[in-house]
Formats: sequence, C-alpha cells, structure tokens
Amino acid sequence: MKKLNLGYVMAINMFKGGVGKSTLTQLMADILSAMGFKVLVIDVDPQGTVTKKFQRQYDLDVIGRMTLFDAVINMSFMESITSIKENLDIVIGSEQMSRFTKVLRDMWRSTGFSDEGEEIFWNLFNYMINNDDLRSQYDFVLFDTIPTVSEFTDNVYVASDFLVIPTQTEQDSIDNLHSTVNNYRTAVKEVNSNLEILGIVPYLVDTRLKTGKELLTELQEEYGDMVYSNVVNDKGVVRRWGREGLDKSIPHSKKTYQMYVNIAVETLERLEKVTGENLLN
Repeated sequence: MKKLNLGYVMAINMFKGGVGKSTLTQLMADILSAMGFKVLVIDVDPQGTVTKKFQRQYDLDVIGRMTLFDAVINMSFMESITSIKENLDIVIGSEQMSRFTKVLRDMWRSTGFSDEGEEIFWNLFNYMINNDDLRSQYDFVLFDTIPTVSEFTDNVYVASDFLVIPTQTEQDSIDNLHSTVNNYRTAVKEVNSNLEILGIVPYLVDTRLKTGKELLTELQEEYGDMVYSNVVNDKGVVRRWGREGLDKSIPHSKKTYQMYVNIAVETLERLEKVTGENLLN
C-alpha cells in the first residue's frame, strides 16, 4: 500500500561495473517494500542484471513478459510492470535496449526532427514517469543503470530526483567516482537542476586491509557528509548471493543483510533531512 502522497525517483549509478550497484538496487527495493513502501524497479541495463537477481531470489517468471524495451516503444511503463511480491514491482530489462539510442533517433525522425519530438524522446523516461503519473502510484521508483556515460544515463538523470552512488574502496573505483560526480554536476547544469546526490555508499570495504581503510578515510575527507556512515563490509557473502540468491538463514548472510537494512534506513534519514518529510514513523 502506498504511504507517501508523491513518490521519489532515485538513480543508483556509478561509472564502473562490479561495485555492487545492482545488488544495492535489489536489496534497497526489497527492504523498502518490506517496510511498507510501494516500490518500482526499472532495469535500464541491457544485460538485465537486477532482473536476473530478482529471478533467482523469487523464482520470477519473465518469459513472455513485456520489458523496458516494450515500454519505450509504447512510451508508457504501465503495461510493462511485473509484480514481484507485495509492494514490489519491476520493469524487466531487455537486451533490445542496446538499440535504445537508435530507437530514440528514429522516433525523433518520425516527427520531422521537431523541437517537441527532441524534448520528448531525449528526455523519454521523464516524460513516461510524468505521463504515467508513477509518483502517485509508487513511494519509490529505483532506476538500475549502466556504468557508462550514455543516452541511458542522461535519460535517467533527467527523470530522477536523487542519485545514490555505490563505490568500492579501491583506487580504480575512487577514480571512477570522481567521473560520476563530475558527470552529475554537468547534468545539473544542463539537463536537471533539481537532481541531488543523496549520498555515496562505500561498498566491499575490508577494514582489515590498510589500503581499504586509507581509501575510506580519503573518501570521507574529500566528500564529507555525502559519504554514508553505514558501509557494506562483504566477506564473499554478496558474491555468493549473486550466484545463488539471498539466503538470510545463514549467520553471515544475516549480518550482511543487516548492513543493507542500515543503508536503507540511512537513505530514509537522508531523504527526511532534504525533504522535511517524515519517512521513518
């Protein structure tokens, strides 16, 4: 059952693969829905990573289901929404989304390259969310994105209210974090002045290693309060979830899952500070 008058659209994005982006999207959606919020996940990745995670977790049958690509062609998400469980729905990913840029250009061409066509098609996700009135139907719409600068990312940034950035405490990931933040700043200037970074989630932190500790400290010093106080300290559990699905009956899984619960709660706390809305009571 929906709890909020108007929902929030959030992008989970980082310009590097393998940082736990899709796992964060999956578990954030799962936990928020268990807290009573109505959640929609939109899988923008042509590889359908978060869709596959939900398939393993809930034996989700996606055969014959309409996908995000169908939604793009129809210019509406509504017929492509698949129910996962109570309070949790998904628009499943599709390999056909690799043609997204060409489809947008063809759609724009069909209008004679009109200004109106350009406005709609290059901001298509935003148009669809508003036209479908998803904010009145869901408390949270979560975009699982691809780790590159592209029309996918631009469309998601235009449509989103908030950006959550997962990053590993490894040098390559920190370098790509800088690129993600810089791209966000460009997006704010050029396409969506209302988009805000809700926070940076440190992921796969191994506090036993000096390098991990140093990079976490460096991250906190550079980005300050933008960095979540809660982190995911994984000891192989998350990677096992990726293969086998989430099993909370295992002690290490319970402990790791609680880390994601803490992150979800901190996300709500951060939203409360920004919006003034009471989300935790």
